[in-house]
Amino acid sequence: MSKIQWVLTSFTSLSSKISPFDNSVSSAKEEELWEIIEQARLEWKRAEEFFNWVEDPELVDHAVYALGAAEKKYTYLLKKARKAGHKKNL
Repeated sequence: MSKIQWVLTSFTSLSSKISPFDNSVSSAKEEELWEIIEQARLEWKRAEEFFNWVEDPELVDHAVYALGAAEKKYTYLLKKARKAGHKKNL
């Protein structure tokens, strides 16, 4: 599965868990939601580490793109969860 397919699948899965029309999310689903968000946070941290590590000029663009994309993904998921009324201190 390509990264793009994985991201789309994750977003689709996440959207079903934090639908603004369904406020009766079970604690198991909510915990799964926060696990997905935590995975996105760790992905962002790994991208940041890669960015700080990379020295090859041919990889710098990739590192910048990966870092920006990972940060956007994490903040998007976090915002979406909080907008749906889910709260957790991270």
